Amino acid sequence: MAQSAIFPAFVFLIVATVLWLVLIWRLFALLKVRAPEVYASLGQPHVILNNTASNNIAFLRFLLGGHYGNVADEGVRKLCVFLRVFFWGYLAWFLGLAAAVLIVPAPGI
Repeated sequence: MAQSAIFPAFVFLIVATVLWLVLIWRLFALLKVRAPEVYASLGQPHVILNNTASNNIAFLRFLLGGHYGNVADEGVRKLCVFLRVFFWGYLAWFLGLAAAVLIVPAPGI
């Protein structure tokens, strides 16, 4: 990745992070109303208030393990599928940006 492309890629990563947080907040709100048993099994997570390591691990296991297939609500399942794809895309983008920053020499070197 060229030096000039690193800043826009970093800005994209920041925007994607904000989008991730908004979508997670939406998912938690949907789970709380439409699948309260699943929401409780995840430790009643919240983006800010009840954001513990154990809740995060439980949520990632739920999302990445595909356990959302047991949720009856189709809207929740679709959002989970999207978030799962978004997570892997975000991770790939992050690792690619990190590699680009580490590989591209500083100006003047």
